[in-house]
Amino acid sequence: MSSSATPARPRRPRLSRGLKLAIVLLALLVVLATCVVVGQSGRFSGQSTGGTTSSPPPRASLTSSASPSPENSGPPATPWQRVAWQNGVRRNLIVGLRYPPKPAGTIARADPVRVGIAFVAGLDSTDPSAWKPGVNPLKGYLSAALARQYTPNKGAGNGEDSGASGGGNLPAGATASYEFYCHVVSHAAATVVSVCSYHVTTRSAAGRTIRDDQSVSQRVTAQHGRDGWRVSRIEAAQSGGD
Repeated sequence: MSSSATPARPRRPRLSRGLKLAIVLLALLVVLATCVVVGQSGRFSGQSTGGTTSSPPPRASLTSSASPSPENSGPPATPWQRVAWQNGVRRNLIVGLRYPPKPAGTIARADPVRVGIAFVAGLDSTDPSAWKPGVNPLKGYLSAALARQYTPNKGAGNGEDSGASGGGNLPAGATASYEFYCHVVSHAAATVVSVCSYHVTTRSAAGRTIRDDQSVSQRVTAQHGRDGWRVSRIEAAQSGGD
């Protein structure tokens, strides 16, 4: 009597313990990655994506000690002697300057932004209406035409309105600490236009704060000549502009 053998069922391949562990770990990594992405998108939801440019830094203010270093976030103040106007094409410049001593004209004329802030600070720290006829202490920063406008004649007032807040003459022994916020709005081979405003704190010789002002924005045009850059025009910037 013959008997036929029943064919054995093919065994299903079993996953090894190591493979099961790898799958579980992979699933955990996917879950963790998802949580991280969700957390970041919620945290930075107010920021735009895909761009590399950032908004200009917030304007900082002088500290109570009248230091030219900003107390709020943003880049540190740059001493006026080291300012480079090319940086103003890309970002705001925060420039620290003190009066007195008055910056030498030969140094200021090395850069169109330097000469602009030196002139604006000097104009704010003096009283042009009190200048002696034929004398202009700031002519080293100015073009010949603008220097003539600001040089008083007998019985005549000063020339073009600078748009400054008008600090007047510094009291004897006082120091004015300026923090300028400047950027270049247009430039050519021999002409650079920058827009600047400033925060000024004046302290008496005894250390008492006697002035704390913020200026209007001013548009300063500098032109390059044989002896460097000189301011050829200054006017109040249009409201709502730079």
